[in-house]
This record gives sequence, C-alpha cells and structure tokens, in this order.
Amino acid sequence: MRLNCTYYTNTGKVRKKNEDAMLIVDEIFSEEDFQECLQKSKEGTEFVFVVADGMGGHEKGEVASKLVLETILESKDRLYADIEGVLLLAKKRLDEYVKNNPFAYNMGCALAGLVIREGLAKVFNVGDCRVYRLINGNLVKLTIDHSVVEKLLLEGLISEEEAKKHPKRN
Repeated sequence: MRLNCTYYTNTGKVRKKNEDAMLIVDEIFSEEDFQECLQKSKEGTEFVFVVADGMGGHEKGEVASKLVLETILESKDRLYADIEGVLLLAKKRLDEYVKNNPFAYNMGCALAGLVIREGLAKVFNVGDCRVYRLINGNLVKLTIDHSVVEKLLLEGLISEEEAKKHPKRN
C-alpha cells in the first residue's frame, strides 16, 4: 500500500516557541516552523501519525511533546495492538523526567493520532487534540476531547454555542 500525506506546523501568533511535535510515519518533527506544507509518500503496511500539543503556559511543553512521540516511535511495533499500554509508558517516562528535573513540574501535552495496519485504522487522543475524517468535503470529528467543556456538552448541560464561549474552553 502506498500512502501520501501532507503535514505542517508553526509557532503561531501567541507563543515564542513551538511546543508542538509531530510523528509522521517514522520521523519526528519538534520545535520546528515550516514555511510551507511538506509531503511524504511511503510504501508499507503500517503507518503512524501523531500530533503532540505541548501544554502552552506550562514548563517544558516542547520537551513533553517530543518525549511522548519518541516513546511512541520506539514502541510503534506494538502500538496498533496496545495503544493504551504505549500511552501509559509515555506517561511513565514523563513522570520520570519530572522526578529528575523538578523545574519541569507540570509539563505535559495533549495528543491525537492514527495508526494504520494492513488497511485498518485506529484513532486515539488524550486531552483536547482531535482526529477528524474528511468525507465528501466535510470534516467529521472521530474523537472526544478529555475536557471539562466537552463533558458538559456531552451531558447536555451546555449548547455548542455556549461551549465556544465557555471560560474553561481550550
């Protein structure tokens, strides 16, 4: 199977450094600013795509996002079968980093990903990063945010409009 993908990241207008990182098939991009979209074409039976969003305003968000993606890449052979186990291993490595580097207390990241094996795909997310599917020109959200506002929305306590303006929105 041949897969073509396009990817892009930049710092944006608010932060001074890019705390996000991406794992595109077998390559990690961290703390980078692209001037244009990049493309990759790859032949194979297994593909991994993950975006890690370093928590802005927290210490070492860029370290957290890169460390999580390094863990996923090192464990990519078992990712399809054990996504939760791989993510727990990444969390353990973050905790160990903080234990050895107290200045990094509160570092973290949200993430969203897709792993494809032999034509079948699994999506996953942690936090407020999302995975969408493009169907007939429309984006369909495949994941649920792990956030206060998403929980209120799912429980019917607030509307979509209220969610967009909620003080705890991300």
